[in-house]
Amino acid sequence: QNASLFEERERRIVELAALNEMSQAISSALELEDLLEVVYQQVSHIFDTSSFYIATYEFGSEEWNLAFALELGERVPATQYEVGAGLTGYIIHSGRAVLLKSLQEYVEFHQENGIAHVGERAKSWLGVPLAAADEVVGVMAVQSYAQEHLYGEPELAIFTTIAAQVAVAIRNASLYRQIVNFSSELEEKVEAR
Repeated sequence: QNASLFEERERRIVELAALNEMSQAISSALELEDLLEVVYQQVSHIFDTSSFYIATYEFGSEEWNLAFALELGERVPATQYEVGAGLTGYIIHSGRAVLLKSLQEYVEFHQENGIAHVGERAKSWLGVPLAAADEVVGVMAVQSYAQEHLYGEPELAIFTTIAAQVAVAIRNASLYRQIVNFSSELEEKVEAR
């Protein structure tokens, strides 16, 4: 029992240290690509991120963007999907996290909710909405094709905590990009006079 408590304590220390590092790192990243790379690096301290992604979504858009993704350790190019596609589309529309502990749960969840599969079927899947100011700005997910029952309520809790920070940072990066674009347009107009 002492060994188990010690293991749990050590795991918590790693999680809290990663959250602290992530807070500091993402608060200074203003470019979306830099931000997503930082998030990936920090999440890797807590989860196996060999199959991990962050999708971004702009409210009212017809598409979501697979902005950062690794599939079995390989980087996947950014891709756009119709807004309702896959579990990501489901999370964007519902605003709810999805925790699927086995291949059977994965298949049943898709069937029950009329969700078309995007990619390979996972044996363990955890995805959470990235919500900022009551608006879903994306989805963060981690999955395993090899092991069932990899994620449970504790993993969902920590992933949700991370997602809250990531959502605000994505919103800030988007606002920063809008300001930069507006400034450039303004400069061009001034120079054109």
